[in-house]
Amino acid sequence: MLLIALAAVIVVGAILSARSAPVVHGPAGSAGMAALSSENAGFRRRAVAYVIDGFFIFVIDFLLSFTNRDLMERFLRNLFVAFGYMVLYWTTSGATPGKKAMGVQIVDASTGDVIGPRAAVLRWAGYFISYVPFGFGFLNIIWDPEKRGWHDKIAGTRVVRVAEAPREKRMVLI
Repeated sequence: MLLIALAAVIVVGAILSARSAPVVHGPAGSAGMAALSSENAGFRRRAVAYVIDGFFIFVIDFLLSFTNRDLMERFLRNLFVAFGYMVLYWTTSGATPGKKAMGVQIVDASTGDVIGPRAAVLRWAGYFISYVPFGFGFLNIIWDPEKRGWHDKIAGTRVVRVAEAPREKRMVLI
């Protein structure tokens, strides 16, 4: 059941990324990167992406919820699913399906490359630190000149807008 749910998320992510397929070149001409804007993504765009990803995580967790009824096991499973979902997408494509739908990508703040596993784990752990004081770590995106939350600063990442490919260059799966 877990494999089916994860496969469904991967397929949806592939469809979303195909519909908003970015140009493949990055800062300083590095191959394999999306054309990144120098503009950091703002709070609203990132919040909508987070809600979309929350829906996908909820669906996966719901599909797995039939296996047991113990509250603590369900809580830990939900944490594991969210961790796997976020870290997998962040380290492979730099964006979850929600971020792809909103046209943003997570990059290393100093190099502009897709983040690695260490930065992804730090970023995910930074979410908890951003939540604890009434979400101020996330609200920091609103007034920070670089539009970075506490989790971005902890992991050394930034979220940037992705330039879209011209319509005729997009690949369509359906």
